[in-house]
Amino acid sequence: MGFESRYSWVKWLRMGFAAAALLMALIFYYNFGGFAIDDGIGGLIISVIMFGVFFAPILLVIVVVAVLIGAVVGGVSSGRKQHKSLKESEATGSTEFLELDRARIKVQIASFLYFLAIGVAVLIGIAVHVYTETGLVVIYVIIAIIVFFKIGILVLKASSRYRDSFKDEIVKKRLEEVFKQVDFRPNEKIDESNIEESQLFTSYDRYNGNDYLSASCQNKRFIQSDVHLEEEYEATYTDDDGNTQTVTRYRTVFRGRLMIFDYDAISNEPVMVYSKSGSGYPFSKGIQTELDAFNRKFHVVSKDSLGALRILTPQVTEAIMLAGEKINFPISLSFINDKIYVAVAMGDSFEAAIVGDSTLSELRERVEYEIQIMVDLMEILYFRD
Repeated sequence: MGFESRYSWVKWLRMGFAAAALLMALIFYYNFGGFAIDDGIGGLIISVIMFGVFFAPILLVIVVVAVLIGAVVGGVSSGRKQHKSLKESEATGSTEFLELDRARIKVQIASFLYFLAIGVAVLIGIAVHVYTETGLVVIYVIIAIIVFFKIGILVLKASSRYRDSFKDEIVKKRLEEVFKQVDFRPNEKIDESNIEESQLFTSYDRYNGNDYLSASCQNKRFIQSDVHLEEEYEATYTDDDGNTQTVTRYRTVFRGRLMIFDYDAISNEPVMVYSKSGSGYPFSKGIQTELDAFNRKFHVVSKDSLGALRILTPQVTEAIMLAGEKINFPISLSFINDKIYVAVAMGDSFEAAIVGDSTLSELRERVEYEIQIMVDLMEILYFRD
């Protein structure tokens, strides 16, 4: 992983943790090194336990201080970048863009100060625990929890308002510039029946999504939304008493974008095309097309091989390959009832990142890139001669 990250504060946080780990290793070696080395594995285990018992408060202080130093240094570095971003927003001459950037920076600062205050509160809590009575510690913890809970709610509400404004001022306006008859509903998703009708996903137990969009591209209507599908599974673990416990968990089957548009197919027999990279489909022997390069990258599933090949002509298979190379994400398609369902495993789109130090200009560029993916798919798969 290393220290490098696209977020400056993460890089400095990692460096802080590394410094803390080195300091703790030196403390351990100075106090227990000889015992751990001379007595083998047993001595090492006992030494680690004793180290944790006797030095727990000091270790906690070291970790918290390292986190605070890393966060502060990284925050200052990020702040310089955000100040530059604000100047760029002022240069655009757009009042709406400038106000949105100011709101974004305010939320970032509030989030940063919130987590910084939690670190300081932990240090104060350790001091209260060491130098005062137990009753005062309990009172301090209760007050701290209440205060940080209420402040956290305010920060989350501010973040939500900024995200809503981002969807209106950046995403929706750009969509209306590119497409016609735009119906964009950030908090809604396509109906689950579309997921089932696509037949692209063999099994899932939970469906969530957002950013529903209905629009026209070159007078052709399409709908899409972000889709998150999860599969339920059971995991077992052994608790502190030695008993085996079973818990229900979920793992992601698909997270990305599902687009649907009309397509006058030659055959009505369902034909599914899966990328062999990252689709998660349990492949068996599939239908082979005339294009070997396509067969190496995609897997075709259909009950009617002749019907599938009538749809997957050399021109269509070349278009699918071109689309996959163009967008650089795993892509799967199904041709069903004169419709094409296109699933692109590209994660969440149109999101206003708050954590990190991305500028508003960078976020806008990412939105434009995500919209361009939609345009490329339509042009390559739908309008290509």
